[in-house]
Amino acid sequence: MEYTGSIESPIPKQQYMVGVLKDEIAAGTLQQELNANYINGWKLHTIDLTKGIVVYERIDKK
Repeated sequence: MEYTGSIESPIPKQQYMVGVLKDEIAAGTLQQELNANYINGWKLHTIDLTKGIVVYERIDKK
């Protein structure tokens, strides 16, 4: 997955990260990617496999 940037949300301290799936990814690899982003303060927000787009939402660590 490639990091393509972030979009500031109108809600304070909330931010989204959009990733693009470049090619077919095994379910295990995708799950590892989701787990890594969850650990780093992100959680899965939306996934669209038909368009190859994954959106993560920043988790406030407080």
